[in-house]
Amino acid sequence: MELMIRILSKIAPRKVVIIVDTIVVVYVTLIINNRKQFKDVPPVVKEKVRNMLIDMGLEELTAE
Repeated sequence: MELMIRILSKIAPRKVVIIVDTIVVVYVTLIINNRKQFKDVPPVVKEKVRNMLIDMGLEELTAE
């Protein structure tokens, strides 16, 4: 995933931001609904997912 984001950032940097933000929202939703665990989040978006969960008051879901 990290390689894909690097390649896309060279081609269309604005779209990469939208794609990454969408991936973050998807992972946060999956974690909240117990479909995924925080440890399953790809490293490239892990910090953003952590921050969003903390902002939502769900810090306990960031445990690995």
